[in-house]
Amino acid sequence: MKRGLLGAVVFLVALGLALFVLPDPKAGADPGLVPFGSCDELLAYMKTALKDSYSYVGPVAEDGMLPSGAGEAPAAREETDAAAADPGTAPSAETPEQSSTNVQEAGIDEGDVVETDGQRLFVLSGGELRSIDVTGGTPRLVGTLRLEDGEGNTGDGQLLLDSDRLVVVSETYDTADGTARVRVRAVGIDASGQMTPAGESSIDGNLVSTRGIDGSVTVVTSHSPQPPPPVMPDASDTSFDYEEARRRAIKELDLEDLLPQVTTTAGGESSTHDLVTCRQVHRPPEPSGPTLTNVVTIGPDSTDPVDAETVVADGQIVYASEGAVYVAAGTWPGGMAPAAAEESPSEGGVETAVHRFDRTQAGVAYYGSGRVRGRLLNQFAMSEHEGFLRVASTDDDGTTNPDGTTGPASESLVTVLEPRADRLEPVGELAGLGPTERIYSVRFMGDRAFVVTFRQTDPLYTLDLSDPTSPRTTGELEITGFSAYLHPISEDRLLGIGQDATESGQQLGTQVSLFDVADPASPRRLAQWAAGNWSHSEAEYDHHAFLYWAPRNLALLPVDASVVGLEVGADAITQVGTIEHPAPAECPEPLPEERVTPPDVAPGVAEDVVAPEPACDGYGTAIRRSVVVGNHVYTVGDTGVMATDLATFQPAGWLAF
Repeated sequence: MKRGLLGAVVFLVALGLALFVLPDPKAGADPGLVPFGSCDELLAYMKTALKDSYSYVGPVAEDGMLPSGAGEAPAAREETDAAAADPGTAPSAETPEQSSTNVQEAGIDEGDVVETDGQRLFVLSGGELRSIDVTGGTPRLVGTLRLEDGEGNTGDGQLLLDSDRLVVVSETYDTADGTARVRVRAVGIDASGQMTPAGESSIDGNLVSTRGIDGSVTVVTSHSPQPPPPVMPDASDTSFDYEEARRRAIKELDLEDLLPQVTTTAGGESSTHDLVTCRQVHRPPEPSGPTLTNVVTIGPDSTDPVDAETVVADGQIVYASEGAVYVAAGTWPGGMAPAAAEESPSEGGVETAVHRFDRTQAGVAYYGSGRVRGRLLNQFAMSEHEGFLRVASTDDDGTTNPDGTTGPASESLVTVLEPRADRLEPVGELAGLGPTERIYSVRFMGDRAFVVTFRQTDPLYTLDLSDPTSPRTTGELEITGFSAYLHPISEDRLLGIGQDATESGQQLGTQVSLFDVADPASPRRLAQWAAGNWSHSEAEYDHHAFLYWAPRNLALLPVDASVVGLEVGADAITQVGTIEHPAPAECPEPLPEERVTPPDVAPGVAEDVVAPEPACDGYGTAIRRSVVVGNHVYTVGDTGVMATDLATFQPAGWLAF
């Protein structure tokens, strides 16, 4: 059975509403997932999950349009991934002349939009992959590959570099049938930097995250199969039995409709096959939602998956260590979707299931699962250390706050899980962090951890995790504002990038804080730099946008349409330069003056302010990444790459896209 354009309508609505609801044993204990015994069992299970899952309940007219008031688009997936890299990710002694992608774990690469080999930059922007020579200081374009081929809407995606091969992973929405696919493309690089396509694979589903280790690439995808919606001849026909028609459509499905398919193209020839076998799919003991999370291994010699494991879960957050891949999936008691649970958590709160996949010679193998109370912020809410997985979460239980205010009570906690008998068993828990607040950033460093919670002020908690069975709080620092991103620059110094705020919690703009955490009982803020003017930085929610260049004690972060260079001393932060990109040659017409309301208004500031928009002001000049090669920092934006002298912060060259 083929999925048509009409199927896209229900697919897009159901994608954001697919449920992953486990039975309700005590928090932390998880019965684990089990493989299907046969393809017939898998087919029956998935049909039941589809029948019971939430979707648009109503007919679709022949023109493919939903009747008036038929529902809303799903809430966007919360992006994940906002924190900093370990001190161990600084450039090694062998290659001190170039920076690398800011990653969570040393040796585990993460997909990003810019990579460098010390001689060239490889940049994903505007649906194109560019190779840029930086050996002479001034950036010089070597070659361009167009990634958009007219078959669908391709985003910039994620890029990983390994020796003489680039792997580009992106999401495509097929304009023919509306389905989502993850495209994995290999690109060869010769000595001059020229790029040559070297094959590609297309996997049904949405992209969750990517990792690279030892030449292999791990791609985590999410696939939500849906039957085509029933079509009625007349949208005004009230006698049409939608539910009966939907049941018939589900009954006619086969495994090809339900399991993700892979199409691999190499040498002009294409072939399609199932991503996984029936026995590679693992399920919870009772029926769940129909979403499948797939952990796919792409080998060093081809884009065709060499291995894949699947769990019935709506995987959202990925953490990877040297030996394992962990996927976290939220569970919402009472049958609520994530967006609904965010605003009105049900009695009993929210739980998160964590699934572990062990790395093997072939790829990965599902090990077992556990669960924690509450929801996770991002990948940095998980950390593996000496065989234990530590998980930071915020729990909303739907009761009155301890201070008597209305709204859901909340607390944050750290749960320690230990792999035991094919399960992740809880062995320790530290609760009670930030009552009535939620986690804004987390950083694990060995047997220590730092947690920032925020509602009106910012408590920075220091935690001692040296005893996994008895984690404890050792200190607390309360300041205004918050850190959304924590970056260790030494054993006793920590940078926090976030928002300055008033005592009432009104945000004022990007700030950088330098913390002394040498004494775990008494953390201190030694210095603060604030941009003001309701500014924001991409580094607040994407750690790849931040760069700390240790040889010069230099922090580089985008702030609005520029990059700011900050020298970080032992007890001071000093701004040493600013980088801005030139406006493009062609700009949109300037907007008329208008009166706007800032998102967070400081006391004494009028809510209505005049905000003229001159031509090209901020248009096309935003800077996404900073890369150091030799004596220059190369800043990358959507319209070009600028070289800047690292010592003087004077421009040295500009390459327009």
